[in-house]
Amino acid sequence: MFEDGAKCAECHSTDAGPNGEPALLTDFTYDNIGVPANPENPWYQQDAFNPDGRDWIDPGLGGFLATDLVYAPYAPAQIGKQKVPTLRNVDARHSPVTAKSYMHNGFFKTLEGVVRFYNTRDVWPRCAPDLRTEAQALANKCWPAPEVAQNVNTDELGNLELTPADEAALVAYLKTLTDE
Repeated sequence: MFEDGAKCAECHSTDAGPNGEPALLTDFTYDNIGVPANPENPWYQQDAFNPDGRDWIDPGLGGFLATDLVYAPYAPAQIGKQKVPTLRNVDARHSPVTAKSYMHNGFFKTLEGVVRFYNTRDVWPRCAPDLRTEAQALANKCWPAPEVAQNVNTDELGNLELTPADEAALVAYLKTLTDE
């Protein structure tokens, strides 16, 4: 399922390294998967450094490219794109009760939520504006709007048609990627 049905390997490659090294589970590209803004992000309260407050968005790779005259023409097509992370040690934590956060801004607190988002992002309706956390979205079967609406990948996620059992199997698999 990781390779085919859920399309995970499209970005989280399972190919071995050039000398037979274990897969890094990333293709080293950048992608905007439509992650919502994280209302709990402490950056929003850093007035001295973030004058935009809650209106600030992370422009990702496009924001970086826009700062360089040579690469600025390529910036618009890259706005909102974040580096595809490795999935190695995706569930690693100091103890079983230590909190985790996922995605570039920490919106997701559970692997279950991440997998559900990949599966239903384009199926569930948009949440009401007051429903902004992962827990609220899951409880109401809706997703907040993307933090950055441009350049959202609609080819490899959003409506994977996975069953709840498929989602649970993917989460179980992801947890096996943690080193001893």
